[in-house]
Amino acid sequence: MTDTSLFDTANYVKAIIFDVGIELKQLFINHIRHTNSQKLHRQFKSKGELVTYADKLANNYLVKQLKKRFPYFDIYSEESPNNEIGGIHWIIDPLDGTTNFVMGNPFWNTAIALVDNQNKEVLIGIIYAPMLDKLYLAIKNKGAFVNKHKLNLSKITPPKEITKALNTFCHGSSKQAKIRAAKYYQTAFENGFIARQLGSAQLELAYIAEGLIHTMFIAEGNTYDYAAAALLIKEAGGTVFDQYFTPWTYTHDENKDIIAGINQELLYQLKRYLPLS
Repeated sequence: MTDTSLFDTANYVKAIIFDVGIELKQLFINHIRHTNSQKLHRQFKSKGELVTYADKLANNYLVKQLKKRFPYFDIYSEESPNNEIGGIHWIIDPLDGTTNFVMGNPFWNTAIALVDNQNKEVLIGIIYAPMLDKLYLAIKNKGAFVNKHKLNLSKITPPKEITKALNTFCHGSSKQAKIRAAKYYQTAFENGFIARQLGSAQLELAYIAEGLIHTMFIAEGNTYDYAAAALLIKEAGGTVFDQYFTPWTYTHDENKDIIAGINQELLYQLKRYLPLS
């Protein structure tokens, strides 16, 4: 895709992600005002993961709008998985942080990435957190932005030691992923450094690009957990590693460890504490 087509595509996606964000914001406000989570028609997916009417509404709207404008691009979504994808395609997380949403916690977002499966790269990453009034955008080789302000980690003074850094983590749905995440939390606690689970992976990774969080460990993540934010971090000057501590490149693989941070130095300090697969 040309630079012009990437910018045009990004502008279209910004518009539809903003529209769905406004709808989700109103649902969230109505939900917490009524303090009745049944209004969201909660259900449990496999292995205890929540899904709500809000997830489905956002997913249906985004899929419809993307198909209307880009009928030849496949779509892979958390709510409608499609493993038969190829070439250039979309990855959607319509509501990342569903549990936060249901609990009345405003730390949730919608994320969309445009990826090139053949060249193993993310072309566009967009994350919108309506309750925080933050829209993050990254375009390959064109930089990373939040609300049109360019993100540049070179201007941020990082902590010199991992014990002084703010570190977060999350995990996939398997029992093993949860065990490894719990082990990491215990290790951090025993070794005197901070590790927190905030409940919205893409937004936590976006916070790394913004310099608000220093590192994040994802045990067995799915591509919809991190694809958009991985580009954001890289374009801001941060680092994203895979489970082998080699630079992350896009592949349509599930259950993949991701280690991200504001720089390599902190990640190499963190490595000794990680229960890598």
